[in-house]
Amino acid sequence: MKGSKTKSSSAVKDWLASRNADLTAKFTKILDASHKIAETQHTGQDTGAGSLHYDAVYDNLNRLVPALKLQNWRPVEAFVMLCAVYLHDIGKSRPSETGKHHALVGKEIVIEQAEKLGLNQSEARVIGDVIHAHGPIDLNTLQEERGIAPFGEVRVRYLGAILQLADDLDTDFLRADSLVRAVIPESGVKSAGFCEKWPKTGVFIKRFVQQSMDFQSIAVTRPTV
Repeated sequence: MKGSKTKSSSAVKDWLASRNADLTAKFTKILDASHKIAETQHTGQDTGAGSLHYDAVYDNLNRLVPALKLQNWRPVEAFVMLCAVYLHDIGKSRPSETGKHHALVGKEIVIEQAEKLGLNQSEARVIGDVIHAHGPIDLNTLQEERGIAPFGEVRVRYLGAILQLADDLDTDFLRADSLVRAVIPESGVKSAGFCEKWPKTGVFIKRFVQQSMDFQSIAVTRPTV
C-alpha cells in the first residue's frame, strides 16, 4: 500500500508515551525548537532530506531495539535516544569548522542552545555525548553512564553505539559494510553492490536483533569514515 508503514507496538515513541507523558511532551517541544535553531544557522545542508534520514534512523532504532530489550530501558534513556536520533545531524546546520566533524559540532550546539531547546545542562550534555558518538569517535572515550536527576542513570556508550548502527545502516549501507560483514560473513557483499543486492535495511537489522549482537562491542570497532 502506497505510503504505508508497519507500526510496531514496541516503537520507542509509543513505549515512552506509555511510561512518562512529561518526557514525551518535552521531546515534542525539543523537536519544534530544534527546527528554529537549525533555521538560524542554515547552510543548505540541513534540508528536507535530513528529515527523511531522521525518520529512517528512527525506523532502524525500532528494529534494533525490540520490545524485549525496551523492558530493560529507563524512560529517560528512551527520551535521550529519541532526542539524539532527531538532533544527531544538527551540526550540519552550522557553517563547517576545519577539522571538526558535524557530530562534535552537533554536541556543541545542543549544549550551547540547551535553554532554547528546553533542556537543562545535565540533559544537554548526555544527549550531546550520544550525538557525538555517531561520528568518528572511540566509544571508550565516553563516560559509560551519566545521571540525569531525578530520572536516574543513562547508558551513554550503549545508546551511542545504537545510534551509530541505526545511522550507518540507513539507505546505502556503504558506511556499515564492515559491520554487516562481521555479522553475515558468508554474504560476500561488496560496498559497490550493496544497494542493488540488499535494498532494505530491515534485512540486516533483523539479523542483528536475532543474533542479540552487542551493539557497543561492534560500534567500538567501527572504522573511521
